[in-house]
Amino acid sequence: MKLVLAVVLGLGMQGAAYAQTKAAPTKPAQTTPAPTKADSTKAAQTTAAPAKPAPAPSAQTASDPAKTTPTKDAPAAAKRVEFAVATVKPAAPADTKTTAGGTQSTGAGSVSLAADRASYDGVTLKRLLMAAYDLEPFQISGPAWIETERYDVAATFPVGTPKDQIAVMLQHLIADRFQTSQHTEMKDEPVYLLRLGNEGPKLRPASSSRPQSAGFTISQAGTAQMRYIGYTLAEFAVALSNQVGRQVKDETGLPGKFDILLPVDAKDVEPGSISLAGSLLTAVKSVGLKLDAGKAPMKHLVVDTAQKVPTAN
Repeated sequence: MKLVLAVVLGLGMQGAAYAQTKAAPTKPAQTTPAPTKADSTKAAQTTAAPAKPAPAPSAQTASDPAKTTPTKDAPAAAKRVEFAVATVKPAAPADTKTTAGGTQSTGAGSVSLAADRASYDGVTLKRLLMAAYDLEPFQISGPAWIETERYDVAATFPVGTPKDQIAVMLQHLIADRFQTSQHTEMKDEPVYLLRLGNEGPKLRPASSSRPQSAGFTISQAGTAQMRYIGYTLAEFAVALSNQVGRQVKDETGLPGKFDILLPVDAKDVEPGSISLAGSLLTAVKSVGLKLDAGKAPMKHLVVDTAQKVPTAN
C-alpha cells in the first residue's frame, strides 16, 4: 500500500514528465506472487534508479578498424593528383636536335613551366627525378642509363595549380611510365659551408627595379663574370650547389637580397654548359665570402629498377 501510494502521489505532482521518463510498465500483479517486504524495498530501489549510460568504447575498441563503423564525417581518402594530359617519348639524339631558332641543342635539355603546362625537352630520367623530388644531381643514383637516355615530356594541368602539386603529378607520371621502384636513405656527405670571409662581406644590395636573374658574361678582353642578380644568400647557396657538384649550406646569417658578381676564368665557360667548380671556390672570396669543406646528413634517392622505354601514352 505504501509503495502504490507513493507512485500515485508522484504521478500527481510530476504529471506528464513522469509519464515520459517511465521506461516500461511494471508486470501485471496477477502474474507474480505477492511481494514480501524485502521485495517491495528492492522494487522501490529498482524503480528509482536511473538507467546507466552505455559505457564509452575503450581505446582498444576504438582503434580496432574491425570493431568500429566509419561515420559520415570520416575524411575521404586523398585523391591521387595527376596531369590532365601527358606524353612521354624518347627524344632525338642530343647532337642532332635543334631549337626553334635553328641552333643546335647542347644536350643539357630544358625545363619550362607555363600557367597550364610543363615541358621537359631532351631531359634524362635523372633530371625528371630532380624536378619531381627537388633534389640535386648528386642526391640521385641508379642505373647508368638514367643519366644518358633522354626524353621529351609534355603535360597539362589546371591554371593555378601550385608548383608543389605539379611536382607530385610528375612523381606519379614517372612511376607510371617508367615503372620505377626506389627508396631513400640518409648519408653523411661532403658539403660546402658558405660563410663570411675574414674581412667581412663585400656585397652590393640588390636593386629593387631589376628582376632576379642568373647568367654569365664574357667581355671582348676575354674576362668572364658570373652574375646572380637579386639573390638572397640562401638562394645563392642553392645556385652554387648546381655548379660545384655538392650541396652548399648558407651559414652567413645575412638577410636581404644582393647583386653578386663573381669574376671567373673564361676558359671555364663554354656555350651551353658551365664548368666552374674551381673558379667559383676562389671567386666567392672577391665578395667577402668563403666556402669551407664539411660534412652533413643528406637525403639520397636510389632508383632500384626502372624501365628504359616508357609505356605508351
